Amino acid sequence: MDKKKYLILLLLFIVTMFNPSCTYNNMEDFCSEAEICDTLMVSFFEDILPIFNFHCKSCHSGAQPAGSLILTNYQEIEPEVNNNNIIDRITKDNSDNLLMPPAGKLDDCVIEKIIAWKNQGSLNN
Repeated sequence: MDKKKYLILLLLFIVTMFNPSCTYNNMEDFCSEAEICDTLMVSFFEDILPIFNFHCKSCHSGAQPAGSLILTNYQEIEPEVNNNNIIDRITKDNSDNLLMPPAGKLDDCVIEKIIAWKNQGSLNN
């Protein structure tokens, strides 16, 4: 193989391996409103758990979780979503200081995914 072909292949390999567009640095990149919000088949492990890990786990885990509420796995998250405690808190306006997370309202797509997961039967999938 001549040097030119080798360099082209090497360049393609480097671009493919180190492409930053294949990673999520924050939740907005994970679920951007600029993209279509896919709520047809929401998965607990692929969609819901990452949301709770990113937005809730820092306060709602450990020995002294905020509000005595732990939200780290299916057994803890599912009943709180199904009794509407979570949905009520993430859809409030901030005027009553009950909005969760306290840093600000979640992206509409994130809220839609949580509601869709509940409406699809809150499967442990």
